[in-house]
Amino acid sequence: MKKLVFAVLAAATILPSAAIAAPFDRHVVVVDRKGPERIAIGGKVDRGFIARHEAIGHPGRFHLARAGHDARWLRVRDDAVLVNLHSGRILNIVDRVFR
Repeated sequence: MKKLVFAVLAAATILPSAAIAAPFDRHVVVVDRKGPERIAIGGKVDRGFIARHEAIGHPGRFHLARAGHDARWLRVRDDAVLVNLHSGRILNIVDRVFR
């Protein structure tokens, strides 16, 4: 019985910390002329993707963090996507900003 109680207590303390440490996979599905495309934080997009989507001129109006000098917030459907302009890497995604 003591082993069972110990196992339950150990599982209760280990599992929540593992769930917190797991990365939160936010992604956006973009539908354009090329067809559906899934983008996620850490992924890369090409220059054509950046050119096809509208840059958000004043991100503070939408409560978005300030972009660095080499990054831009883009409007992708109802979401805001922060992209590094040089590498094309997606730095952040904020869902449903424009609803």
